[in-house]
Amino acid sequence: MKYIVLVGNPNTGKSTFFFIFSNAEEHVGNWHGVTTDYKEKRIKFDGQEIVITDLPGTYSLSPFSFEEGVTKEYLLTHKDCEVINIIDGNNLERNLLLTFELVEMGIRPIVCVNMANEFVKNGLKIDKEKFEKELGLKCFFINAQNKKESKEVLNYAVKNTNDKKEKNETNKIDTYSHIDIFSYITDLQDMFSDYLPKYNQNFNLSIFEKIKILEQDESVISKLKITDKEKNDIINILEKNNTLEKVINLRFIIIKKFLSNCVSKDNNKIYGYSKIDKYCLNKWLCFPIFFVIIAGLFFFTFGSFGTMLSGTLSNFAELMLSPLSSFAQNKISNQFVADFISNAFCGSVVSLFSFLPQVILMFLGLYILEDSGYMSRVAFIFEDFLKKLGLSGKSIFALLMSFGCSTTATLSSRNLENKNSKIKTAMLTPYISCTAKLPLYLIICNAFFPKFKVLIIIFLYVLGVVVALCVSYFLNKTILKSNETTFVMELPKYRIPNFKKISKNVYYNAKQFLLRAGSVLLGFSCIVWILQNCNFRFQYHVGESMLETLSNFLSPIFSPLGFGTAGAVSAILCGFVAKEIIVSTIGIINGLDGTGGLNQISNSLLLSTSAFCLTASSSLSFLVFALLYLPCISTVSVMIKEIGRKWTLFACLLQFAISYALSFVVYKIANYFIFNGVLSGIVSIIVFTLICVFIFFIFGIIKHKRYCKFCPANKNCDKKQHL
Repeated sequence: MKYIVLVGNPNTGKSTFFFIFSNAEEHVGNWHGVTTDYKEKRIKFDGQEIVITDLPGTYSLSPFSFEEGVTKEYLLTHKDCEVINIIDGNNLERNLLLTFELVEMGIRPIVCVNMANEFVKNGLKIDKEKFEKELGLKCFFINAQNKKESKEVLNYAVKNTNDKKEKNETNKIDTYSHIDIFSYITDLQDMFSDYLPKYNQNFNLSIFEKIKILEQDESVISKLKITDKEKNDIINILEKNNTLEKVINLRFIIIKKFLSNCVSKDNNKIYGYSKIDKYCLNKWLCFPIFFVIIAGLFFFTFGSFGTMLSGTLSNFAELMLSPLSSFAQNKISNQFVADFISNAFCGSVVSLFSFLPQVILMFLGLYILEDSGYMSRVAFIFEDFLKKLGLSGKSIFALLMSFGCSTTATLSSRNLENKNSKIKTAMLTPYISCTAKLPLYLIICNAFFPKFKVLIIIFLYVLGVVVALCVSYFLNKTILKSNETTFVMELPKYRIPNFKKISKNVYYNAKQFLLRAGSVLLGFSCIVWILQNCNFRFQYHVGESMLETLSNFLSPIFSPLGFGTAGAVSAILCGFVAKEIIVSTIGIINGLDGTGGLNQISNSLLLSTSAFCLTASSSLSFLVFALLYLPCISTVSVMIKEIGRKWTLFACLLQFAISYALSFVVYKIANYFIFNGVLSGIVSIIVFTLICVFIFFIFGIIKHKRYCKFCPANKNCDKKQHL
């Protein structure tokens, strides 16, 4: 078995290379943190079995982030692998920093310069022969999307692995002793001997470990068998002599010297920057442009086009299942079994296919924005704003991923270096509306607000984001204060989206959604149907059902919110298991037979005789509560793993309290508008807002007067000390 490992900076084409050979339907993104853990695939190549591993994108081998830690540990524990170091040819200086660290580790990587097709466009001229000769490593210049060029690299890697086994070679830095470029390694060893002579003699450290100690890598220092005092002494010596800065500067000096001999540039154009960025990154225009683009995406997804697709697919699913439903009702004598097949099973399948088009359209829109290069601009424009709320710039990726799935987004929060930022980000992801909640929005809006459906859905998405940011600000000012962290990312070039790749990603996510949502929805819908139609003695249609008994017990809690009925509580309880099953649960609770799809469920909400019915005001309240209340079980399990039980419990209680309070406010405001008119309601809101602003203004003046005007920090203190 041959093992091939792909290593490189984020957004260099590693995952694209991996995707071509493995045919793995992995999401290949152009932002930091997409590959949160390494991906591995066993394939056959030229009659041989090989394992290709795609390690997380990392800028260095110092474990300041989760990705860097995964990459470093994997390379240290898998020394027999052939390493392919994929670098971006348009950012050679930064990418070669990781290449040099691999050499320091004792690895002779195959250097694969990607995006070679863009060199000429960007005014770059690279002497390929000189580049490979001076670097002293085997180099390829390719476009990773070109399978023929990528195949040459993989073929050489497999052959090189065989040659190593035959010659029994090992990766040693001594093999570079004749190359001037890597003479700096000797200088780094001398630096270690000068600053830490005692540890140089008494410990059998590798060259890589010595350099990492110079970089003040605590993970390496902690492995030394010395006392805590000695560890502190080492760190103090290193900090005093600025060894980290010296090591990095020395690497860049050598890199620049190397590039000056091999690379020339005809212009001063900044890679990735476009004339479009004058508007998309403009401090006044960036946010309006972003909101217009997102609003367009929502209109495309939930407007007439998305609704038409949803109705068409729903009718098709109903037509396909009608023979099975008819057979069950006409041929099966056992009424329980017949109703189970026609109502529980067939109804759930129709519901699932009814909202599939909106999910596909949402994924399609997000992938087009991502593949075009715009999503990285979104992260850039939101970075400063998020820092003020106590979040890292990397948090934007987790928040954006929340629009797809809260579970995946929570998992991606592990990439954050700052512990408090990680906890906050994981806590915030469930506030963002995921795709599983879309069907609920659709059936309620179709029933009560068909003309304003798009606006209300946009409002719900915006509300989730606003609440999440407010919670972050509150936590940052109280119990989870975050230190400032450096956010590093590059802006990829604007590109025409690769629709072949996008279609594969959309297909994969749609398939995963069907598998996940389908299995969960069908399974739990059947369980809910049984709970709804059987009592605790499992008697069919006899007395009060199990679900109704439990819901009646809890329903008074939700009466102040306008939906204190057993049917509404049943839907809420089932939604805690998985948000995908809320709609099918409503259909089961209201006794629908599975025909008519979402339209039938929407119409049932208007009937006062339905077990789950709403009014215009209570429907808004229910939408807000469903948006913000407890995350699903899968998200909770990931939160426990990532941030611990205590913080997960606190997050769930806080989220429930916020959802309850906001739903109560929305219900009261909606009732006020209905009973007093729209104009009166608007005037009342304006007056209330002005009163709040006035109170805050007066409070600010009073608070400012307590400050000492002599203090530069503008704090409360004894002014005499400043006189």
